[in-house]
Amino acid sequence: MRSRIRTSTFCKTITSSPISAVTGNQLKVYHDNRFIVSKCKVSYIRKPAKINLLLNQNCDLANEFHQEICDRVSLYIKELTDAPDWEVKFRDMMTNKD
Repeated sequence: MRSRIRTSTFCKTITSSPISAVTGNQLKVYHDNRFIVSKCKVSYIRKPAKINLLLNQNCDLANEFHQEICDRVSLYIKELTDAPDWEVKFRDMMTNKD
């Protein structure tokens, strides 16, 4: 399967973004005869822990930031709902979220 992906017309590896895969504790970067990989920059986004209040599994936020974020969100929602056109803003925000 991997060899088919590497040679597929639509998915083959390219110089600006070569195909790569994590296997165990190794990162494999695939290339063809058009280029050689000399450097590799890895961006890593850790999958967050699942939150389960019944099992007392909290979020990944550090305790010192958790309350600050909750306070800011509460203040933002209060300011949003105090405005006379809050329903319009809320509806617009919900339709334009990424």
